[in-house]
Amino acid sequence: MSRKLPEIFHAANLPGRALMTDDEFLHAFLDCTLKAEDWTHEAHVRAAFLIASRHPWAEAMPAIRATIQAFNRATKTPESLDRGYHETITQAFMRLIFVATHQTGPHATAQDFLRRHQDLSTKEALQRYYSPERLRTWMAKRCFLLPDLQPLPRLEGESMPEHLSTEQLDAGLPLIEQSPCEEGKLESIVIRPTTDQRESLAFCELSLAGGVHGDNWALGCWMSLPDGSPHPDVQVAIMNSRAIDLIAGDRSRWALAGDNLFVDMNLSKENLPVGQRIVIGEAELEITEVAHNGCGKFSERFGPDATRWVNSKVGKQLHLRGIYARIVKDGLVRVGDTITKI
Repeated sequence: MSRKLPEIFHAANLPGRALMTDDEFLHAFLDCTLKAEDWTHEAHVRAAFLIASRHPWAEAMPAIRATIQAFNRATKTPESLDRGYHETITQAFMRLIFVATHQTGPHATAQDFLRRHQDLSTKEALQRYYSPERLRTWMAKRCFLLPDLQPLPRLEGESMPEHLSTEQLDAGLPLIEQSPCEEGKLESIVIRPTTDQRESLAFCELSLAGGVHGDNWALGCWMSLPDGSPHPDVQVAIMNSRAIDLIAGDRSRWALAGDNLFVDMNLSKENLPVGQRIVIGEAELEITEVAHNGCGKFSERFGPDATRWVNSKVGKQLHLRGIYARIVKDGLVRVGDTITKI
């Protein structure tokens, strides 16, 4: 049984025509004369197919992005988590469509393509690759995030990157820069009982004597005082949660960074200069002057582009790799605690 012809193939906006041809549809889309109510998911797929079948990947992705954004502006489509342009959804669907086009093509028409790939005619096609929690974020909307369930298919001859490129990381920078300056939030707590071991906690005690309790800082670390005891200036490693979420690609991989506290707060030199004190839960910390840089292990886990990115001039200014702090007042901290400057 043949599938019912999608509504988008009917050219209600072209008087005297029963059907809108692919060329007519693409022309209406590119000229932003397509009716807003006709810009359905199937219309997205049709437009993506027509562009993917006529251009190489390097040209197709920028073309579909620019055209959708222009169409949304022309139709005054509001930007929200559920509406407007979504970079991750667009790139992921474009890849699926591009791969399908070249695996089963050539296709005479978009209608032929849709009938052969009915799985792409619904938004649920991405559920095999992305969890709803990962897609429904401003980070995913504004920049491309890697899947958290399984890798997207590779293009012919392509080595699918395991990590984000500098360009993709740069796309996420505006959202990181919007991190709150005055009142932040503790998003995650991680301890390192041994060098490569990680444990995520719901709460933890911080103290001058023990550092982050359970962390190996108290057992000796890479920076020590003349008497050999661990240096208090590197007691607590703190990283911006938006930065690690972008870099790591999945919350379950945050801990690999090796930091103790992941916070939704602006960590830039301007906002948290050396000597600035902050309160998290019951504890009080002071930002130290020790530089926190991306290292070889960071590069192995998150890619060389990420390491260069956090170590760049902008990266250091914004402290994208993070900061170090010493504890000046003992206390309990919990995930969800408010962070304030004093």
